[in-house]
Amino acid sequence: MDFKRIEIIFIIVFLGLNIFLFTSLRQNQKIEISSSSSAGTTKTGTTLKEMREDNIKYGSVSNKVGTGVYIANKASDSLKNDTAQLQEQVTSYKDNTLSSVFVTPISILDGVNPNKTIDKTIVDNKKLILHGADYRYNDSLSTDTEVVYSQVVYGKMVYADVGLIKFTIKENKVVGYSQTYMANTEKLRENESIISQQQAILILYQYNQFVSASKVKWSEMGYAELLSLDKKYSVYIPVWIVAIKNPSNGAIQYKQVNAFSGAIMKDSNSILN
Repeated sequence: MDFKRIEIIFIIVFLGLNIFLFTSLRQNQKIEISSSSSAGTTKTGTTLKEMREDNIKYGSVSNKVGTGVYIANKASDSLKNDTAQLQEQVTSYKDNTLSSVFVTPISILDGVNPNKTIDKTIVDNKKLILHGADYRYNDSLSTDTEVVYSQVVYGKMVYADVGLIKFTIKENKVVGYSQTYMANTEKLRENESIISQQQAILILYQYNQFVSASKVKWSEMGYAELLSLDKKYSVYIPVWIVAIKNPSNGAIQYKQVNAFSGAIMKDSNSILN
């Protein structure tokens, strides 16, 4: 038996064990929830009232329960292999990231909505961007100097180091970009139910993640990395990402809630920190 086969078997067993543990935890939580469902609505109302009394602003949030899946991705050099298709730019490739500088910077026609120019002029142009149809503008991650597009996988945007295009903006022009891509994704399990946006915010409040007069700037559902093996294989799960504004200094803190289990995840997502 060669080392490659041993590695693959190890990976399958390791991922299977992790999925089993997470599934078991989630099933236990479902039992707890079902046994106290009659009291759930009352508790939710009470918690929301407490948040209002603490002057915490969270806007309009949905209590709709959706579905999600565990996703596996194997790192690849697909971007490197396809760079010959690109034109009017100088490219380089390192650590699974394609970096590019346009020979002629591209002017942004609408400074308030730069994505309109980027969508039409760059992302939809196969000579300028690879796999552009797989990405969507991410307003939550974008700034005045960097416009971010997230890859959409199984209906949800990716919030991870892989699956992003970051366009660099200087003097109202797009001068270049960096791109990562999830080329080898597959479902590890069938669709399962996930907690609602409202539930995620309530969990953060119940576990003291808010201070009085905090404000939820935005909350989005997306896929984030759960675990990685030697930077070759990664598993992603649906998470609720909540941006909370501190009332005293205006700083934004990002919180992630596992949408399967409701557990608050560690602040280790590099694209948010």
